[in-house]
Amino acid sequence: MPEQLSAVSNLFFASAVAWLRLHTAMVHGPLLVLLAAGALMAVLEPRHAWRWAVLLGFSIPLAHAVAHVTGAALPNEVAKFTWPFIAVVPAFIGAALGLGVRRAVSHPGAGDAGASSA
Repeated sequence: MPEQLSAVSNLFFASAVAWLRLHTAMVHGPLLVLLAAGALMAVLEPRHAWRWAVLLGFSIPLAHAVAHVTGAALPNEVAKFTWPFIAVVPAFIGAALGLGVRRAVSHPGAGDAGASSA
């Protein structure tokens, strides 16, 4: 996949996560989207998986900062400014899962090297 298309896709996912976080009180939805988007981006562009995870993970703190600057009300307030930065964790977990899937698909049977049928 061309890197420009990957960047645009990642920007779309990051925007969707930020919008979802600013419009829903539940945090599970945006975190699940972060996990899935991180995995998808890692499968599509494995060389830059860490970069996509960072960009995705920082979409929520950036959305909180924009809401704070513009005075927009969040569906639920966070106790500390640092809490939204935890969103980087599911993005990196998703990227790691995506890399694992990519490796398993591109090298089928690599884990079975030690096992032979008798």
